[in-house]
Amino acid sequence: GFETQSTQQTGSCVSERIFSDRADLCAWPGSQVTISTGLPGGPAPRSGAQLFHTDVMLELRFDQPARRFGGWFATTWVSGPGTAWLYDAAGGLIDSVRFGLVACAPICRWVWSGWVVTGAGIARIAFDTPTATGGHFELDDLEVTFECDGEPEVYCTAKVNSLGCTPAIGASGQPSASAPAGFVVSAV
Repeated sequence: GFETQSTQQTGSCVSERIFSDRADLCAWPGSQVTISTGLPGGPAPRSGAQLFHTDVMLELRFDQPARRFGGWFATTWVSGPGTAWLYDAAGGLIDSVRFGLVACAPICRWVWSGWVVTGAGIARIAFDTPTATGGHFELDDLEVTFECDGEPEVYCTAKVNSLGCTPAIGASGQPSASAPAGFVVSAV
């Protein structure tokens, strides 16, 4: 959902990054994104209080490759399938896939679309609609599974030392090969 993002968006990207600060969601250059409670004549948020909207093509860029991605799509007036282009970290096209869009007439509907890849993970997804002018769609309740997702695990059993202390190892933050900071391993 987009409940943690501010509604006063003025740039081409959602100002607060999504997926716990692990991805950027942007309209194509020169265009703006909108975080709102809904547009006149358009869908209300699928859940929560806010949704994402753009009038143009958009792009989702992950800090680390994803194995799965999906979300709920809606549109005010575009009918027909949209297209999602999935790219790997080297910029190579993994696949070009369709996703459902149903125009609001007489009611607005949310349609789930999701993708799972094997081999190279998804580093970037570009979305377009059949209007040839791009966009005009809303997103809500996005989901992702990163290649190395999950919590770090301790894989050894500590033994009491000669002072009667039991050593411990821990971690905080999210591991990422591309992040300069944010993951700390501790030993006590």
